[in-house]
Amino acid sequence: MLDKFGSIEAVITASRHELQAVEGIGDIIADGIRSTVKEQISCYGFDEDIPI
Repeated sequence: MLDKFGSIEAVITASRHELQAVEGIGDIIADGIRSTVKEQISCYGFDEDIPI
């Protein structure tokens, strides 16, 4: 994924559609990534600062 996106920030801010463009990432995995990122970010109170 880092080869495609270039940075961790780009991965965590990627849309579902952008994640699915990576080989091997389908609906379920893309949704899981988005859900996990959103959950972790909100735990630290940064949900307003990061466009996820």
